[in-house]
Amino acid sequence: MLPDEFLSVAKTLSTQTAPSGEPRYRTITGRCYYAAYLATRDAICVRYGFPPDSYLKHELVCNTLAAVDTDPDVRKLGNLLSTLKLSRRHADYTLKKALDETISDDALVDAAAAIALVDAVKDRLPRIEPAAR
Repeated sequence: MLPDEFLSVAKTLSTQTAPSGEPRYRTITGRCYYAAYLATRDAICVRYGFPPDSYLKHELVCNTLAAVDTDPDVRKLGNLLSTLKLSRRHADYTLKKALDETISDDALVDAAAAIALVDAVKDRLPRIEPAAR
């Protein structure tokens, strides 16, 4: 996928018509990661009283949650976020390597599972300090 195809997707989306093929799969994959990350960030901010738009480093959120060995659900959330983040990186930066529909389908499933887990573990999420941007 070429960089200018992202602009084509943006233009297509701005006309409210759905893109198809690989641009669609890449867009779905990226949005799935951000949906899961933002749900997690919001839950951490609410739990610890941080401003709602606080910046929590993506890698730190994934790694901190995945390293929680006392709570399998929190660890699973971290692993789902890590998987989604890797898929999003592929979608946004590995343009010479194809991204097919199975990856976006998996991202949809993983994002839904992550968001459900956020709700289940919101009172057990570890503290992750906001960072300056």
